[in-house]
Amino acid sequence: MPRPDQRLFEFLPRLLSKRGFCSRKEAEQMVSGGRVTVNGVVKRDVLWKANPRNDVIKVDGKAVGKAALLYLKMNKPLGVVTTMKDPEGRKTVAALIPAEYRGVMPVGRLDQDSTGLLFLTNDHQLGERVGGADHRVKKTYRVVVSGRPDNLQLNPFRAGVELDGKRCRPAKVRIIEPGDETSTLEVILDEGKFRQIRRSLAAINVKVRSLTRVAIGSLELGDLASGAVAPLTPTELAALRAASRESGADEGGAAKRGRA
Repeated sequence: MPRPDQRLFEFLPRLLSKRGFCSRKEAEQMVSGGRVTVNGVVKRDVLWKANPRNDVIKVDGKAVGKAALLYLKMNKPLGVVTTMKDPEGRKTVAALIPAEYRGVMPVGRLDQDSTGLLFLTNDHQLGERVGGADHRVKKTYRVVVSGRPDNLQLNPFRAGVELDGKRCRPAKVRIIEPGDETSTLEVILDEGKFRQIRRSLAAINVKVRSLTRVAIGSLELGDLASGAVAPLTPTELAALRAASRESGADEGGAAKRGRA
């Protein structure tokens, strides 16, 4: 008899939270409290793995069905951190997600001082293709900087600045609004190192005044209000899926989230 593919198995708490039933912490408490059964047998071990395709999982005797797949976009405001919980007590994107969309997670990050487009979903396969380290879905930013940098000054950023001992991939950088006090740049990246845009510009003596992500692939922020969340339209979702397939990476790549 062939052995089951272990890649199909997931830890019980993770499986429950992925299905939108509860948070990961709540799921761990349910399991350790003896409230969860797998194929009729109580499982108290939070490291127990179940097969979501074949195993019957119940909480308090009620079957836990698969959560409907959700695809959302958010306009992250200034001062909000892109995590579901923050040990420092800062406001998180979780506080902005309406209750009916419980179970979604942000794909990738924007740092606390950045604003703009976040993609949120409970479809972990698509999330990995959009935000994983081995994928090259392009992200577009509007960056307001001090002064009037010229193309000669920006060329090292375009070529790829060295950060943390490793050179960044080339970036597309275009001056869209030159000015004496401030200028606005359009920056397009296909990777997401920690605070990559800010650190790359600092390396060439350009100071960032504000940074907003305006697109992920062809998914655009549009006129979505600050702090608002909206479901993706069928057209937006189809285009994002297409962009994730066209990124040219192996779907098995490990996730690596960066902050612009």
